[in-house]
Amino acid sequence: MIQLLQRFYREDSAILWNGNAFPGIAQYNDFLSNLPSTSHEVQSFDCHPIPATMNSQGACGILVSVSGTLKYGDSPVKRLFSHAFMLIPDIEKSGTFYIQSENLR
Repeated sequence: MIQLLQRFYREDSAILWNGNAFPGIAQYNDFLSNLPSTSHEVQSFDCHPIPATMNSQGACGILVSVSGTLKYGDSPVKRLFSHAFMLIPDIEKSGTFYIQSENLR
């Protein structure tokens, strides 16, 4: 399943996980593959258009913020998370978006 995430990124996507930057999607994929399974409970989300990113087809980027709790593996401990990412129209595939930047805490 993690391998499917690669299609949402470009090699120059900026990825930051708890203050750790990843130089490319391959390294991020390796990192995610070594994490224990997680379950997430989304408590809130918000999104806003970014007009300055509008392309020639009239599509603009979207800033998405998600927060809630997560549990690792079988642990009963719930931890808070905050996830923000910027979706940008993909000029290579009309009508689609990719993650230009991502920040997870």
